[in-house]
Amino acid sequence: MHKKKIFFNLLIRVILITATCYLFTWFIDKLNQEYYFAAAGVGALIILQLLLMVKYINRINRIFSRFIAAISNHDSSQVFTEELEKSPYPELLQNFETINSVIASAKSESAARHQYLENVISEIGIGLLAFNENDQVEICNPATQKILQTKKIQDFNSLNHIYHGLTEEFTKLEPGKSRLVKIIINNEILQLSLSMSVFRIEGKTIRLYAMQNIYNEIENTELESWQKLIRVLTHEIMNSISPVTSLSSAMTHYFLKEGRKEPKEAGQIDDSTIHQTLNGLNTINETSKFLTDFVSKYRSLTALPYPDFRTFEVSALFNRVSTLMEEQVQENPITLTATVKPESLTLLADEIQIEQVLINLVKNAVHSLHDREDAAISVKAFRNANERIVMEVSDNGKGIPPEIISRIFIPFFSTREGGSGIGLSLTRQIMNQHRGNISVRSTPGVETVFTLIF
Repeated sequence: MHKKKIFFNLLIRVILITATCYLFTWFIDKLNQEYYFAAAGVGALIILQLLLMVKYINRINRIFSRFIAAISNHDSSQVFTEELEKSPYPELLQNFETINSVIASAKSESAARHQYLENVISEIGIGLLAFNENDQVEICNPATQKILQTKKIQDFNSLNHIYHGLTEEFTKLEPGKSRLVKIIINNEILQLSLSMSVFRIEGKTIRLYAMQNIYNEIENTELESWQKLIRVLTHEIMNSISPVTSLSSAMTHYFLKEGRKEPKEAGQIDDSTIHQTLNGLNTINETSKFLTDFVSKYRSLTALPYPDFRTFEVSALFNRVSTLMEEQVQENPITLTATVKPESLTLLADEIQIEQVLINLVKNAVHSLHDREDAAISVKAFRNANERIVMEVSDNGKGIPPEIISRIFIPFFSTREGGSGIGLSLTRQIMNQHRGNISVRSTPGVETVFTLIF
């Protein structure tokens, strides 16, 4: 509407100027007939019309320039309503005023949001530290100052003044990944969980670091794990030591005179005593073998070699595991299916160790499917939404009761008769060394799924 009004206004002015110029030309041709004053009057009229049109255009330009400058400078204080009455285009000025009000409202809302974010950053318990392209500090919230025990951080390199090598630890961080860094500040041990993200705002590239001191949480978790392990070790060792102590005491009494500590004469030792002694020695021997085997298994947990990382095809690994487990699967019988999507999926890991993990999980699934008619085991591999490789081993066996599911990864804990309790503990340790994780969910009698994420 405003464009049309301005257009028609200018068009009428151009038409009038053109008509006046035509009339001026006509008077010039008649100068010999003494039209000098008429020609001069028309010429003056042309000049006046041109000046009025230039004034009109400049007036429009000034208003547009003023409006654009206000927007460019985020200035919402400009007022256009004072010109409404004397303006030939009041609707345009009214719209400018409306836009200006919208900008002022957005500016106020942005300021309120900025204040809100500042309060959140200030009150949040996670340390936030941001640097710009010149390594100058953009954000350093109170949580960061508390964790690093400093009141001010000037730039990125000043992190080394807090703890030698801390700048290098921050430099090693990659966007979207986290690291655990152990440092000591003022004789206090800190276990920092660090992560970093990069983004652009107002034309600047910002590196935002988040940090948490999880030393106490790790200490409590480790203490709890040790307590659980000690309880299991104590249980197993005491179960073996108690009969050995009892038998050794009984066998000692076989060779002592009744009610005295003196040994019997050779003739007083009969065949029954010898037979009982041999039985006792055999029992002690078997118990000693069990303890030796127990210690050997414990050693296997603590002496796991570091992974030999190589890239291999997951489908080839699944085929090999299926072949190795074929005999056990057919004996039960159980339907075993293996799926890899896409078929060309590859994994950077220790192939031998991951094969052992899958065999352990499939073996556990086989045991849980004992006496089930529609027994089935499924092994899958795929990429999740975060582009991480996922492997799942699922079965429809008896499942894991909710009250013990949190304990199945504890070394030597087993619900199966004759089970060593090593397989799942070893599996979790292998996944930890691959910087992955293992989790389980189970609905007894319906489905149990072990998930490996690399």
